[in-house]
Amino acid sequence: MPYEAEVVAERSYDEDRLFYGIDFTIIPSGTLDGNLSTKVPRKHTTFSASPADLLQLIKQLTSHGANYIPLKPDGRVDDVRAHSHIISTNVEFPDYADAFKNFCHVVKPSWVEQSIAKGKALQTRQYNPDPAQFFQDVVITCADLPVGDKDAIIAGVLAMGGLYCGPLSKSVTHIVALTEDNDKCRMARRKQLSCKIVLPHWFDDCLQLGKKISEKAYELPNPEVLQPYHDTPVDYCTPAHLVGAASALSKTVSLPSSPAPTRKALRAFSGKVIMLGSDLLLSDHLRTTICTIITSGGGQITSDNSSANIYIGQYRSGSEYITASQTGKEVANLVWLYHVINTNAWSNPLSQLLHYPVPRHGIDGFQGMRISLSNYVGEARIYLEHLVKAAGANFTKTMKQENTHLITAHKQSEKCDAAQEWNINIVNHLWLEESYAKCEVQVLTNKRYTHFPPRTNLGEVVGQIPIDIERARKVFFPGGEDAPKLFNYEKLEKEDRARTEAKKTSPKTTVPASSAATKPFPSREEDGRPAIIDDHYDTALPRGTAKNKRIHSDVVARTPSLLHRSEALEKQTPPTTGSRASKDVAKFRLGKLTYTTSDAGALFAQEKDVTRGKKRTSAAALHDGSEDGEREQDANDEAEKAGARKGRKRAKSGPGSATAANLPSVIYTLMITGDDRWANKPKKESEDASRLRALGIFLTQEPSECTLLCAPRILRTRKFVSAIAYAPTIVATSYLDYVLKQNKLPEPTDHALSDPANEEKYGLSLAESIHRAGLNFDPETKRGRLFQGWTIHVTTDVTGGFETFKEVVQSNGGTCLPYRGRTGLKLHPRRPVAEQHERGKNGEETSHSLPTPLPSFGADDEEEMRTVYLVSAETEDDSKLWDKFRRTAEKQDLRARIVRTDWLLTAAMSQQVVWDEKWELRKDA
Repeated sequence: MPYEAEVVAERSYDEDRLFYGIDFTIIPSGTLDGNLSTKVPRKHTTFSASPADLLQLIKQLTSHGANYIPLKPDGRVDDVRAHSHIISTNVEFPDYADAFKNFCHVVKPSWVEQSIAKGKALQTRQYNPDPAQFFQDVVITCADLPVGDKDAIIAGVLAMGGLYCGPLSKSVTHIVALTEDNDKCRMARRKQLSCKIVLPHWFDDCLQLGKKISEKAYELPNPEVLQPYHDTPVDYCTPAHLVGAASALSKTVSLPSSPAPTRKALRAFSGKVIMLGSDLLLSDHLRTTICTIITSGGGQITSDNSSANIYIGQYRSGSEYITASQTGKEVANLVWLYHVINTNAWSNPLSQLLHYPVPRHGIDGFQGMRISLSNYVGEARIYLEHLVKAAGANFTKTMKQENTHLITAHKQSEKCDAAQEWNINIVNHLWLEESYAKCEVQVLTNKRYTHFPPRTNLGEVVGQIPIDIERARKVFFPGGEDAPKLFNYEKLEKEDRARTEAKKTSPKTTVPASSAATKPFPSREEDGRPAIIDDHYDTALPRGTAKNKRIHSDVVARTPSLLHRSEALEKQTPPTTGSRASKDVAKFRLGKLTYTTSDAGALFAQEKDVTRGKKRTSAAALHDGSEDGEREQDANDEAEKAGARKGRKRAKSGPGSATAANLPSVIYTLMITGDDRWANKPKKESEDASRLRALGIFLTQEPSECTLLCAPRILRTRKFVSAIAYAPTIVATSYLDYVLKQNKLPEPTDHALSDPANEEKYGLSLAESIHRAGLNFDPETKRGRLFQGWTIHVTTDVTGGFETFKEVVQSNGGTCLPYRGRTGLKLHPRRPVAEQHERGKNGEETSHSLPTPLPSFGADDEEEMRTVYLVSAETEDDSKLWDKFRRTAEKQDLRARIVRTDWLLTAAMSQQVVWDEKWELRKDA
């Protein structure tokens, strides 16, 4: 075009120019006008001070030394490898995968504006339009947090596309604090800054889910998550990205009626050659209409697969689909086509699960599943309903005991209560979406799928998972190795990691993850509840970059994998920012686990390679940009200096501190219970945890990970009782005193816990209990087998709460269900141990030899095997449930036994089940 020729003629190769060495192109979109003949610049509302018009952007870049490369006539990028930057408001363009693979930076137009304003080409991290970098618009600063927690948060934010700013500046979007009683928060209030002051818990829940959720419930001064009503649901709003993507069935989406504006100016198909698959079964009239729309929009229609660049089909089967897929063409379904016509904007069909052809017979493993939904409304509910059906499962509006899964946005609803009593799997929508995207059923043990942040409706993050096209290739169109490789996040991350490992030698450490805090089930009136939960009434309501040199682009963030605290992980080489290890950094649990300064510092060191700089000469103050020349310190400047500051701080650490280079292997995984030395002393706790880690002791809050249990005496706490099932070594608190005082590890046997008084009180021998636990432990399932085959019901009013007893029972291999007196409940008698089978991830039986456990109580007594247990409190409300439980058992030809909590606790602590009449509860007693 004439203007483009003028731009090329005016290019300057002056090396002092700001953008010298940058070769760029611009992707037109719905918010970035593609009309090069536009003479009047038009500002896009998303960018407050930057024209979003193509002409203006090209002028801004080329006038500062950049080289503009026009798009090809068909709208595609001309040789991605020749580009250093692609400017786009989104990643919904065909060449994004190729750009990602060739380390071409994809940035928002605001990157140009901010770089010019700062007089240097900024890092591209915060300007990546990829929604997978869910902290891309987040700039944090921390206020009075423990050092370990602070470093862990910073590392997590950096890994997910955000930035860290040491002092408070106008570029900060979030202040992370536990209270507002600090200088940063007071200054933010005084200056009336727009930044949000949030609890660390917000980052915890975002990273646990791998999604950015609303900050509202975590904002100070009165965060809802800390209020008594924290377990009540919140209002739902429909995600905007689901519009036009909620169905895989074309009949639910209609074409815009003529003369709609999008139809008049349709140009989304310019240069595109489209083939309509034979499996669409279109009527002659509809096919003619679609063809007319496409051709009037600049596209072409063909019946020759080899000449097409876009294939539209309904199913992932047939020669047309396979040929198009193997030759690297764009493959989409009719719903995607309608969506493009409606919006007059090209979108990536892989970015929405239901814009890609569906499996003709569903996903293997979903057949036979009966799935219901709860707490999702509007477009999100329609989307999930169609996704369940597309996966091959049976969707049910009402839920019965025959259902296998309940997908819910939060756990406050009638369906959720019933699902817990009926032992139905309760998961969030991420399980369904990732199973469909990866073309295989995902394991339910992944905690991401059972995490429900308080005061959060997960419906707000529905529809953000793209199709894993490489998995689809293996399952539906294997072969075509000579075709252009399609987008593969994991493979690219591995390649990036391999390149980095050749350059780095320092060992890697990881921040451990702890389990999510679990809320007890609320007490409710249960009499007269139906055995069928109607879908229409179950939703609960709330109560109230360097010159002339390319650097690797940030690898698209993937969902963080569960961390394994092992020596092997600790000795691996840290990759560059944005690779898999950086995602592992993000998998930390704030507020529930103390991070060691050394571990978190080593993780932060992985991130600082791309944010290197000099230390500030003085503490930065907040500047308001007044005319007296006060300078605003932006987040990019601070990020460049953060690494240097952190390095100097760690260099000043006292004896016992550790760095990534000298961390020893983990010798003991220690869990402490009943000791309050660190109560209300988070900084002391972080310092001591760092010293312990430097000696080889790793602190945990998970009983299943505990190899060393420290307590002042025998306790009936959740941690102590649950940990016994894993046969740990139990030591007195004197062991911890010695380690912290002498800075060395003694023999645990020298500090073995001895408590004769409580042994007599509870009728057990601690040494014998640990011996039995070792015999009962199953190394395959990583749980005890004391209650293997048992289904134990527990009322919700028991002291300590249902979740405590559930963890105890599950630690010992049993199943624990809440009992609220619901009618029609099916009780489950004990199953003989000989009938127990290890289950694969999709439920298939597998065989393996296991160590023989201790004889099971009553295993040779038929009547005992048909006895069902209810653990109850002795309150008036619980006593009303006893007769109902007995009648339910009698109707199913079972014997009911209602018992005190002492029966269960004694069995778990002694690691043997015995019976004594003193534990039975009767109304006439």
